[in-house]
Amino acid sequence: MHLYLERQVHEIAIQKHGSLEALQEHKQAQLDQKILSRVRKREEERKREEAVVNKLKRIREAITTAADAKGGHNIAVDVEEEEI
Repeated sequence: MHLYLERQVHEIAIQKHGSLEALQEHKQAQLDQKILSRVRKREEERKREEAVVNKLKRIREAITTAADAKGGHNIAVDVEEEEI
């Protein structure tokens, strides 16, 4: 385990980034990237969920259409009642 004095960390950060302002810019850039990544991930998740919902709607419509064509009982109504 390595222990460093705050002063040493400060000096190394300045050496690596050139100045405290550059260090702050680097930290801000990392934070911005993290936020963008989370936003993209949420958007992708929302699109996947929307695709699943649309698929289920198409399936329900197909079932309803097939039942109506046969003149039989509406299966989709039974499915919706079970979900409630």
